[in-house]
Amino acid sequence: MNKATLKKELTNLGIAVIGNYIRKTDIMDVLGVSFKVGCLTFDEAKKTLGEKESLKIGNNTWLIKTNKGYGIKYHNTTIIEILPHDLYSLDVKGWTTSTTKERINTLSPVRVAQDKGQWYIYPKGTWDKKTRIPWENGMIVNKDGDVVG
Repeated sequence: MNKATLKKELTNLGIAVIGNYIRKTDIMDVLGVSFKVGCLTFDEAKKTLGEKESLKIGNNTWLIKTNKGYGIKYHNTTIIEILPHDLYSLDVKGWTTSTTKERINTLSPVRVAQDKGQWYIYPKGTWDKKTRIPWENGMIVNKDGDVVG
């Protein structure tokens, strides 16, 4: 099955397909197929929402419009805000759960891992402890996963 056919089939089943992002667990639950996930960009979020204010993209997870751009809202917390120029504001407001971490790892350009109770971010594609950065709520990263604010 090619990518376009897979997206069509998933959409027909009511699973949100956003750019190259499809929740891996949704696909495995429905089709038994794995799918490479990536980073949701500003343009993909804009195209996906169109005139809508929000769209459910996973269990308790919504793509929403925000004052500055678009957000990934998990339960009642906007954990990722996607800003123009593909900047990402990350803030979990204390909700350091495995599912929160999974949403950030799937939809942002960084990877989050926990070591002895402390969260760390790694730029996309690296797991080198020398390059990891301690998590701080409100940090801003660019599309390459570099902390810029």
